[in-house]
Amino acid sequence: MHLYIFILERLIVLLTKKYILKFFIIIILSFVFSAQFCSVLAINDVEENIPEKFVEMIYQHYADENFDGVYNNFLPLLKERLARENYVSFQKENFKKYNLKYSNIDVGKAEKITYQDLPDEIKFGDQADYYYKIKVSYQLNFTHLGQQREEKSEKDVYLAEKKFLQTGDKNRFYLIWNPDPAEDSDKDGFDE
Repeated sequence: MHLYIFILERLIVLLTKKYILKFFIIIILSFVFSAQFCSVLAINDVEENIPEKFVEMIYQHYADENFDGVYNNFLPLLKERLARENYVSFQKENFKKYNLKYSNIDVGKAEKITYQDLPDEIKFGDQADYYYKIKVSYQLNFTHLGQQREEKSEKDVYLAEKKFLQTGDKNRFYLIWNPDPAEDSDKDGFDE
């Protein structure tokens, strides 16, 4: 804030003395300071971007039935295999059919693993710098055979991390999900 007041005061002085060159120098310096300030904010955002927080966000998307939000965070190679419409439609049908509700979501500590440690059904190509396995437990309410049920569930969730992002890529972490249930329309059951 003090920087902007200082710049404003200098601007007034420059305008009154008609020093156009100095005016442009101050404008350029203000852009440089703004860029440095924004880069510090971006670094802080990345430091906050930890695997456990990412998984909390994913499961909040499930709880809110925001399947586009989940799909947006899929590993790019998974997106090549499974179209957004197929995934979203699959999830909407399951949530409606079974009246699924997630609650009491608890995300465990991330464990760094290697690509070879991933289950075979989610190996789409080694395209990340790091991989993580995170245990997630939650309360799942659903209807099965006409009866309302409630179960405590636990699941291993797998993530990929890219340290150096490509231009235009906003994600640092990606969800790795088994697309088989969504691709197999005859399957009787559900999977998040």
